[in-house]
Amino acid sequence: MRMRNRAARRYLREVRSWLPCSRKLKRGILEKIGSTITEYLAEKPGADYDKLLARFGTPQQIAASYVDEMETGELLRDLRIKRRIVYCVAITAAIIVLLWASVVTRAYLRHVENVKGYYIDEVGVIQEIIENE
Repeated sequence: MRMRNRAARRYLREVRSWLPCSRKLKRGILEKIGSTITEYLAEKPGADYDKLLARFGTPQQIAASYVDEMETGELLRDLRIKRRIVYCVAITAAIIVLLWASVVTRAYLRHVENVKGYYIDEVGVIQEIIENE
């Protein structure tokens, strides 16, 4: 379902962000809400975001009402999966930062070892040969 109304798309996007469930379940919930919004927009085509809020409630309220209807086991499973994903992403980011820090430290130590506190600059003289014409 493709929404043409910008306010409706924004409203559905915000509801989606508040739903703590699987994509499949979100898709079903958003289709139900989207069809209701489409019917409302057919009656009131000029409705903006504030009118949608007044008619349907805030996205948080909509999400909370669907969460209240969900089974506890299903909700806990979805939250556990999200927690695992966040944990894996955080661990991966930490590993990347540690690897980067070790590479930078190693390069710095090599540089310090090569320099040994001194900086020597050699200047070479290039002779110019001027050819007589």
